[in-house]
Amino acid sequence: TSVFKSSKPPVPSTRMPAVTDGTFKQRIKEPGTHVVFFTSRDCYYCKEVQPIVESVARKHRGEIDFTAMDFDMNPETVTRLKVDAVPTMVVYRDGKLVRRIVGTTGRHELEAEVRKMQGKNKKEAKQ
Repeated sequence: TSVFKSSKPPVPSTRMPAVTDGTFKQRIKEPGTHVVFFTSRDCYYCKEVQPIVESVARKHRGEIDFTAMDFDMNPETVTRLKVDAVPTMVVYRDGKLVRRIVGTTGRHELEAEVRKMQGKNKKEAKQ
């Protein structure tokens, strides 16, 4: 039995749109900045950080695309990106992986990361 298979429904009890092995590549190829939150239904730390990620996602809706991916149900993407632990967030800009955040993060730390993402977007927009 694969460690990735679960009889439980996929995570999207999050308030963020869900991505899967089948939709991930297309989503991150879209222009802009994308944050993919890898989470698992059985992960205590994921449940702890999820409200923070959702709140930051709501605050920056339209600026940065936040999505959630179920670690247990999407082995192709998890393996390809070498996501070894949850919670993990990966940040893509215009289809390129630019940042990885592993473990729990507080609201202030995540907001600081978002400011960095936006700062790079603003610099690119001036060129």
